[in-house]
Amino acid sequence: MVGELATETERAGGVPASASTLDTRDSKERGVLSEYTGTGAGRTAVVAWLVSVPKHRTEEGREGREVPSRNYEAWRASNYMYMCGGRLRTALYCPQVVRRLRVPVLPLTVGLAVVPVVLCLVFEAAWFWHEVSPAVVVLFAYCAVQMLASVLKAALLDPGALPKNVHVTDGVEKDGLPPEYHSWIEMPGPQVLRPVVPPALAAPAGAPPPPPQRNTVYMKYCDSCYIWRPVRASHCSKCGVCVANMDHHCPWLGNCVGQRNYWYFFNFLAFAVATSVYLLAMSYYKVAHAGLHASRWSLFLGVYASCCLPYALLLLVFHVCLGLTGITTREYFGAERHEGNTQIQDVCLDPFNSGSSLFNLRRQWFHGRGRANVEIRGRYAPNDLRYKELHVGTLLV
Repeated sequence: MVGELATETERAGGVPASASTLDTRDSKERGVLSEYTGTGAGRTAVVAWLVSVPKHRTEEGREGREVPSRNYEAWRASNYMYMCGGRLRTALYCPQVVRRLRVPVLPLTVGLAVVPVVLCLVFEAAWFWHEVSPAVVVLFAYCAVQMLASVLKAALLDPGALPKNVHVTDGVEKDGLPPEYHSWIEMPGPQVLRPVVPPALAAPAGAPPPPPQRNTVYMKYCDSCYIWRPVRASHCSKCGVCVANMDHHCPWLGNCVGQRNYWYFFNFLAFAVATSVYLLAMSYYKVAHAGLHASRWSLFLGVYASCCLPYALLLLVFHVCLGLTGITTREYFGAERHEGNTQIQDVCLDPFNSGSSLFNLRRQWFHGRGRANVEIRGRYAPNDLRYKELHVGTLLV
């Protein structure tokens, strides 16, 4: 940072040596690009389309800096790395998985899922195809393809990111936010079909059921994104954005799990469990019928699947329970709890628990993805505040 400030100071003061050095370096870089491609700008455009890291871009509009043409190229306040012209995205790094290397974690996750599938298809599929049935291999391949497709969709698609700098006041860059922006807003929540009450306050046997009611929910202003967050939305410090209906940030996917990719995440867990169970059963069958000497790869794959199965199965069961109660992972860990409850919908007294397990499942799993909240691939307008870094008071966000 000190070096950058010194460079800017020298440039502002018109120091000939620094400016000449920068111009010489830029000319050499453009010459190297032209040597390989014939057109430096063309190669740069292709690279920017394949991989773009807005966080590492310098401010647009300065001398020698390229002005972004798409919204994702200008969204420096997020921690995303965009690929294929903004169609795909992933967090730059997740410190929970890789503490020192600031690299994306998704390749590691995909590798852990792909390796056993490839080994099984290369070394074991032929034996099952001829000795048992082709349907065994086809069904295994189907589960594996669904698992890989789901993990890629959950990791690379928009989780429901919300725009930034929407609710700001005039003069915010000088005076900061007004005091009322640091308070909570109380609002009526969704209608509860069968209100959940603690056992000590339950009505006596034979009494009529309580009428439907509305619990209270709260809205909060995000002082990082400068928006009033919708109910159930939350800010993710790893991705640098607020996410609608956020469930959690998955460090192994390098992405948040929210409104627009929760179903893909759940499918990934379901097919990961199915693939692990299938692989474990195939390994046991071949060891039992072909002998251990002819089933070394089967033994390895069986051990691999038995190590992966508990983790995926526990996560799947946990999210099934969340679906029955109609709440998210964040709401589960922050919900009010009462001892002595025996029914699963009584475990968490949450405003979004309707009291009906079937209604909760339908709302949690089968809701539509909805439209994207941010037109990330749209044409960038230099005066669009949603994709700029906002100075509030003396802070740079």
